[in-house]
Amino acid sequence: MQMKLKYLLIFVFLFAVYSVDVFSQEASWWEPEEPIPGDLLTVFYDTNVGTLPTNAQNVKLHWGMNETGSGNWIEPPSSIWPPGTVPWGDGHAVQSPMISQGGGIWSVDIQTNDTTYTIHYVITDGTNWDNNNNANWNIILEEPPPPVYTYHRFNYDTRSAFATYGLNDINSISVAGTFNSWSSSANLMTGPDERGVYTAEILIPVGANDYKFVINGNIWTGDPDNHLNDGSTYMNSRVITIQDTLPYFTQIQPVENSIVEPGETVEISAIVRPADGGLGIMGEPTVRDYGTVLDVNYNPATGELTSSLPNIVEGMHEIVFTVTDSLGNTGEFRQLISAVLPGTGFFAIDTENDDIGGGDYTYPVGGNSADLLGFSLTESANGDSIDFNISLISLTDLTRVVLQICTETNGFYFDSPLIENETSTSD
Repeated sequence: MQMKLKYLLIFVFLFAVYSVDVFSQEASWWEPEEPIPGDLLTVFYDTNVGTLPTNAQNVKLHWGMNETGSGNWIEPPSSIWPPGTVPWGDGHAVQSPMISQGGGIWSVDIQTNDTTYTIHYVITDGTNWDNNNNANWNIILEEPPPPVYTYHRFNYDTRSAFATYGLNDINSISVAGTFNSWSSSANLMTGPDERGVYTAEILIPVGANDYKFVINGNIWTGDPDNHLNDGSTYMNSRVITIQDTLPYFTQIQPVENSIVEPGETVEISAIVRPADGGLGIMGEPTVRDYGTVLDVNYNPATGELTSSLPNIVEGMHEIVFTVTDSLGNTGEFRQLISAVLPGTGFFAIDTENDDIGGGDYTYPVGGNSADLLGFSLTESANGDSIDFNISLISLTDLTRVVLQICTETNGFYFDSPLIENETSTSD
């Protein structure tokens, strides 16, 4: 009886040791265990332990590098792709085929370079995915340099021709993206302003950032006025930011291209920001109405700037903001406003040199042939017709103007054959 009990205890002990060894085994690991940039890194996956089927075929490493923010991977450069690698198409990840080592073990080699600070991956066979219980696998080769952040102003224009949700559909709206771990509550937008625009100015990493607007807490929608997206099935909007190397102004009032009445006192305000990197502001910013210098109140602690333009005279006014940082770098911003007598018609103005923007439109040789400066609609002198006046910075042989008239305020517009067949403009 004692002998049988002894054998039983030994069996239980051996089973326990074996069980601990099996169940503590990782589904994925890498060699060397503590890699540094420039190492040849081998990533392994075991279908016997992971969630992929044990008979999985075509196992692939779905990976990116140098993550900034949750899930905001950077697509690795093609120079370090293993053979057979293809881009995933979202600008964040690629897929590399793994090689079967037998017994359910798969591996792939990655030749890292000196800018490979982190690698992030999941495993797939094209149908099934193993994402390490939603944690992904993360390899730290070296602490990456701290990311550079810049302020970006997000706008949702309820009047946009591309907006699905209008002013009456929105109780609240926020911005969710890779920069805030896709939180629907972290960055609420303010507004609407007098033009029906919601805005949020958010400090985000320099580079590619994906985002969506969240309306009323549960409706996720892309940016209607940003046609750049991440290429994924989610169609997340994408903004690519660059580092601000000059000090600048933001949250400027009055809003761009405002129309006011002559004789008004126009209140001017803005927030002054140093260049990304923290260089301070030197002296006091200036505000001018063309050549006339205006009085300024400036709070260096908050960056708040206020000024005013009293008794504004009829006509166009260019408000010029100027600021210099501690290294002598000067930033400047120009804002157009116009003073128009009431009852004289409809007027709209547009900033100079804003006719070149994003997208795949190629500006024609000659320049400025599409830079709209203003538009007015007035009663003719004899009172029996309406005059349309369109101002552009210059007219060339390539300039085209398309005017569409609708009898309803919510009427639709159509694509003119002139636009489709001859030319189109970005402004």
